[in-house]
Amino acid sequence: MNKTLWYKLAVLNLAIVAFLGLCLRYNQVYYIPFIDQKNLLHSHSHFAFAGWIGFLLNVLIIDKFLKGFETNAKRWNNYLLISSVVNYGMMISFILQGYKGISILFSTASLFVSYYFAYTVWKDLNRQPYLANPNSDRSTNFPQRFVKAALFFLVISSIGPYVLAYLTIIGNTHAFMNHNALYWFLHFQYNGFFSFTILALLLHNLQKFPLNQSYLSTFYYLIVIACIPAYFLTFLWKGILIPVLINNIVTAILLIGAVTSFLLFVFKNFSVFQLRYKNISALLIFISLSAYTLKVLLQAVTAFPALSHLVFGYRSIVVGYLHLIFLIFVSLFLLTELSARQIINTKYSGAKASMLSFTFFALMNELLLGLQGFSAVFDVELPNLYPALFYNSIFLFGSAAALAFIAFRFGMANTSKEFAGNARLHF
Repeated sequence: MNKTLWYKLAVLNLAIVAFLGLCLRYNQVYYIPFIDQKNLLHSHSHFAFAGWIGFLLNVLIIDKFLKGFETNAKRWNNYLLISSVVNYGMMISFILQGYKGISILFSTASLFVSYYFAYTVWKDLNRQPYLANPNSDRSTNFPQRFVKAALFFLVISSIGPYVLAYLTIIGNTHAFMNHNALYWFLHFQYNGFFSFTILALLLHNLQKFPLNQSYLSTFYYLIVIACIPAYFLTFLWKGILIPVLINNIVTAILLIGAVTSFLLFVFKNFSVFQLRYKNISALLIFISLSAYTLKVLLQAVTAFPALSHLVFGYRSIVVGYLHLIFLIFVSLFLLTELSARQIINTKYSGAKASMLSFTFFALMNELLLGLQGFSAVFDVELPNLYPALFYNSIFLFGSAAALAFIAFRFGMANTSKEFAGNARLHF
């Protein structure tokens, strides 16, 4: 089975996620009588995590860091087939029944699939030199180290669903406990697995050129160390607990130090970024990394209890923050990876327009969610926000569907070589 199929399937999954999001927005403005909104939300979120971002990150790690489709194609094709069955099983079962027997079975299977992936990749990484630079010292092999950090956070994120299941079994309806268990999973997925894998892929791409690694070690250690205590920035508690407050202040300092080191690293290697990313990809990378910087800064400011309760007390603000990571930081970066492999082949008419369209409406979605949060916090009535989000989601889905059509109609049949043969993105 050609690895190109898995890349194309990921783009199709993006279109499905966008369609489910469109249905959610439609249900907020009008009504779909035969679909429960809560069940649809569970389906959308689970498939967005596992079917789009998680799935494509898996494919990229297997392909770029392990060369797995060349060295052990049967194992990884079987793994991705099982993963796809589980992902589609979750999507369909959550729509039909919500959190019940079959959907719980598929979501539990998804956790065990992720354990297999993390264990196997970690083991394979230890058995081989770094492929981008076989002569590199493992101690300075930051792309591989970021992958390992991502795998670690992927595994510990699964504690959240187990706690939620336990709370459900014992009939605990305490809002804080359920919130904290859910945010454990979200935090270590978004700020752990997703973010660290994207950073690993970015560094993998850049190290094909002479790279100044100044500040990279500082950034790595600060962002890894900060990730676990940063969970408590989302933690809700009654009253102000001094140990948590101290933890949050220290974490905020670590995060500010990390993002400062990251920006200095980017500045030192600006010419490398210019060599690696061109035209559309350069625009998407700029927006993506700007979103990452904003994400870390927003994490840091929630160290103050008043701001933490304000931010995490309003669902619209939480949704806006999650979409900032999901749609802007991660998804736009992944589009550049798909373009580099000619899965989204910008040589064909409509591909560039579809990428720009998706980017524009993703940013519009973030703006509208921001206005929604502003309206909730300051009790200011801003009419027609829900219809605006619905109409924007129509165009967002249209852009994602166009990207899927381009991938299947014009995507490369063989992606074993880097686009243009030299790892540059000529769009």
